[in-house]
Amino acid sequence: MRPADCNFLRLLTLLVFTLFGGSLASGYFLDEDMKPAPVETRKPFSFGFGLGGAYYASEFDAQVQANAQYRFGNHAFGAFLGSVFTDGVYEVGLDYRWYFLGGRESVWDDFVSAAFSGVLFEKFDDYYFAPRIGLAYGRDLRPFKASSFAVRFSIGGSYLIGEALARETTDYTAQEAHTVLYVQMGLLF
Repeated sequence: MRPADCNFLRLLTLLVFTLFGGSLASGYFLDEDMKPAPVETRKPFSFGFGLGGAYYASEFDAQVQANAQYRFGNHAFGAFLGSVFTDGVYEVGLDYRWYFLGGRESVWDDFVSAAFSGVLFEKFDDYYFAPRIGLAYGRDLRPFKASSFAVRFSIGGSYLIGEALARETTDYTAQEAHTVLYVQMGLLF
């Protein structure tokens, strides 16, 4: 090989290593700027509504509920208004939720809740107001990590203390129930 060809090969090799070395070094600086942004956490205050079905006295009824909650850590306190609108049953109450799986940064949170409420209903043309306690299991699910809303699924049961809900079977008889089972789906904002 001639000395001019050797110099050309040396120059070409030096140029190739310089280009690859420069691109590797520049990638280091680009990677530092390209760190993923932190995931937004959920807001502590949320509100929403839900639709579902309630089962008592051997029949299903449609129910609607509006709720609001304030969350701190794995705990949340809330208030709700509800109605079994096909049967004229109205409810107002408070609840506590303990989130035990998932997390505020994840797309889902599992919870158990305990509620205390008062129920207004009509039975044989008289109105009654009875206290009620309830327990439920549910999940708040955000469709995407950056969603500003969540879908809530819950299943639970409640017990009326004192007067029972009733479905009139004839003019003088009714089927009564203290226990109500329900399934609900809703949105939280």
